[in-house]
Amino acid sequence: LDAFEDEYMEEDVVVGDEGEGEEHARRLIEADMEAETLSNTRVQDPRRNAKGGELDFDPRAYRMLHRLGSDWPCLSFDFVRDAGGGGRTRFPHALLAACGTQAVGDANRLTLLKLEGLGRLEQDSDDDGSDESDDDDDRHADATADHVAFGHPGGVNRVAACERAPGLVATWSDRGAVLVWDARPECEDE
Repeated sequence: LDAFEDEYMEEDVVVGDEGEGEEHARRLIEADMEAETLSNTRVQDPRRNAKGGELDFDPRAYRMLHRLGSDWPCLSFDFVRDAGGGGRTRFPHALLAACGTQAVGDANRLTLLKLEGLGRLEQDSDDDGSDESDDDDDRHADATADHVAFGHPGGVNRVAACERAPGLVATWSDRGAVLVWDARPECEDE
């Protein structure tokens, strides 16, 4: 007995002449495939929920929220260690990140991002507000984004930043090559 065998397997029994049975079986298979295609066909809009309503975020779930766009998808990124150290809790935040694109043709890039002034998300305060003691200047800092881009041979499948030598970044290309980039001069401007 096979452990992965389906106990309730359905089979269509076709009775009749050889030619008639094959045609009937072909029609049954086509009908099953069409029904499966129709039942699985659904257009997904990432801005709408299952009920058709517009999706929105709940600001109470976030301390900080910033949006950043790019010309091409960047499906892999890594944070580059900087002089600020880990465990930062005070606003505004700053960070260095490396990301790689999956573009068409020769438009692929390895991009180093320097984001500064990432402030706290403003909350509508219905409570007494006594639990927050941060400066109001921290909440209203203007965020800035600087970047340096390097041409990359092929799409970037994976980006990894070296923790021991900030600015050394490795990429894995969709052409099967692993490349190491020395971006230490760009990271030292920190």
